[in-house]
Amino acid sequence: MRVNLVKGLVLLLSLATMAPTLYRPTGSKTSAPKYEISDVPFAAGEVFEYCVSWNGIPAANSVTWVERCVQDGTDLYEFQMITKSNSVIDILFDVHETARSTVDAKTLLPIRHDLIHQLNDRQWRYTAVFDHTARMARCQRAIVHKDRIEKVRLSFQNAYDPISLPYFLRTLAWKVGDARQLELVEDNTRFLFTMMAVGQEEISVPAGKFRAIQFELTIRNLTTRRKEEAEVKRAEVWASDDRYHIPLRLKTGAFIGHIYADLAKFKLASGETPPSLCQ
Repeated sequence: MRVNLVKGLVLLLSLATMAPTLYRPTGSKTSAPKYEISDVPFAAGEVFEYCVSWNGIPAANSVTWVERCVQDGTDLYEFQMITKSNSVIDILFDVHETARSTVDAKTLLPIRHDLIHQLNDRQWRYTAVFDHTARMARCQRAIVHKDRIEKVRLSFQNAYDPISLPYFLRTLAWKVGDARQLELVEDNTRFLFTMMAVGQEEISVPAGKFRAIQFELTIRNLTTRRKEEAEVKRAEVWASDDRYHIPLRLKTGAFIGHIYADLAKFKLASGETPPSLCQ
């Protein structure tokens, strides 16, 4: 069982897994169209740091960054993230998570996603390899402490992984009222991810005060037929209202209260200050 407080940070960058739920049948019609990139606001050297809290209690810290490389003649981005529980949470749950997504630099479509999740002395390793020509993802979950491997193949229309998805969403032009649906492959499962821009406001996070767009997120499991796993999960995300679309804050429901993940520090590759940073 993975720790909700830490996985909340992954939600900030991709999906809602702990939010209040509403059941919908998995057989309902889904749509995951292909969207055109409007602008690529990130480059190698960009770094974001986040702090995760539960009802005001610090729980974890995370850093995500961008690298660029060439592999077999193909220009690639590598998006990486490390999340670690803090000393208070470590008393009960010592959690460490590393994730890496490799994407085509021209299309931003994912090629491979790897995640290692360590909880005390237990470890899970997840891998997804994407074939966008065949529209097929080869997924593997290795439960290391049980010496067990589970493999599946998932068909998709236009799919992303939990790390590449938020970077792709940042390349789209957003205004209030816009909504996009995309497919997400995570943990041997296919999801329908919906993101809707619902408002604009100024918000303050440890990194500063920003003009922001508020988004409502929902995610629905498209793989399972079990009612308890097919529930729609919800969260809210705020991103800077500028070309960078920096994820600033996540708010999602927990069993008691709420989980927040707030931007603590950031460095843009260009060294610029986003115009949305309010003085």
